[in-house]
Amino acid sequence: MAKCWKCKEPMVLGSYLDRYFCSRCGSIVPLPAGTNHFEVFGFDAPACDLEQLRERHRELSRRLHPDFFMTADEQVRSASTINISAVNDAYRCLSDPMARAAYWLDISGSPLGKDNSSVDPELAAELFELQELAMQMRAAGESPSGRVAGGAGDSGGNSIRAAEALDDLQSRFDAEITAAVALMDSWPQAAAERPGALYRLKKAISRASYMRTMIRNLKDSLEQRWQRSVA
Repeated sequence: MAKCWKCKEPMVLGSYLDRYFCSRCGSIVPLPAGTNHFEVFGFDAPACDLEQLRERHRELSRRLHPDFFMTADEQVRSASTINISAVNDAYRCLSDPMARAAYWLDISGSPLGKDNSSVDPELAAELFELQELAMQMRAAGESPSGRVAGGAGDSGGNSIRAAEALDDLQSRFDAEITAAVALMDSWPQAAAERPGALYRLKKAISRASYMRTMIRNLKDSLEQRWQRSVA
């Protein structure tokens, strides 16, 4: 059992705050090396309540800020710096569902890229179709909003099709994220069920990651082409 560096008494872990402050002498204590992001906030991985996450992040940020320890000795200042850095890193990860899922896969020994190199053929075909649509819009001088540069070519039809396709893709992306969050928040306790849950989580995040890239790339491409068409 870890001991407080100051009073040398064993650390008693009750609430999440007890990882940072000795319950006996009140001294700030550096987080042990290897503390994962879920442990930083006292969550049972991979579940994470976002409201609790925000509340705990605010509380820890307030209590661990280095400005409160400027006149303390070096060991206390070092603990403050180590802890606030760990808190901020963990918050950035856990507040993003895709980052949380990818992190959980990593620390579970099943990272996203492992045994998962194939691209979903349906999504790949969809991306190809969207790229062709964007090229047609460029040839017609269309903007993503349906306006036509100069008045020649397609009178907004491609833009409407692209907007509908992007809306559909965004809805499916949101559904994949919702499914991934639900899976993490109800993670199976039985060891025999966890490999299957990891597989389902990896597939959901892989699809979501690919969709997100498609959405970003298409939006950027459409905007760039419209800017060139009116330059």
